Amino acid sequence: MKILSSDRKSHIEIERIDFADFANYSASVEIGDFTARHDSIALSDVTGFLDRLHQFERTRSGEVILEGGEDFQLLIRALDDVGHLWIGIRIVRYTFLPTPWVGDKLRFSGGFDFDPEFANQLFANLRGILRGTSQ
Repeated sequence: MKILSSDRKSHIEIERIDFADFANYSASVEIGDFTARHDSIALSDVTGFLDRLHQFERTRSGEVILEGGEDFQLLIRALDDVGHLWIGIRIVRYTFLPTPWVGDKLRFSGGFDFDPEFANQLFANLRGILRGTSQ
């Protein structure tokens, strides 16, 4: 699924990768000239997120967060009473050097405003891609 910014210049793409008995996800983001990708995200508390997303969809207030440990976070935040949304993302990957136990985290975080006209489709797409994920 692809989430486009209001100006259509930035995007987040989330793909589901089904294995034998569990679902894994990949995420890529491009905001301005900055890009990031993570190809192996295990999401946590998907059932809780879907419950919170349902409440958020009804009220369009506050925020809802989908997480995958410290590796991934997708944030949907209401900006006003009219329905404007902020979509935020955090992707963290590890890079390791040949020396044992030496590594560092590569971090990307950012976001963009989202056209409220497409909010219902965004919520449906999230439910669809997460369906059957029980983590």
